Amino acid sequence: MVLSFFMWILSIEFLYYIENKIRIRVGFCLWTLLSTLDFSVHNELKGINNQYIIVI
Repeated sequence: MVLSFFMWILSIEFLYYIENKIRIRVGFCLWTLLSTLDFSVHNELKGINNQYIIVI
């Protein structure tokens, strides 16, 4: 009984760990995509205004 409960907790922890890793990876991909888009927009604006635009 205790062993099955322990295994159940472990499996939940494992699933949570996998979900977090996937979420972090997806978040990182989105962040990379957004920063790349920001960079290209910055380059276009820099070409138009001839100045650096910083977005926080």
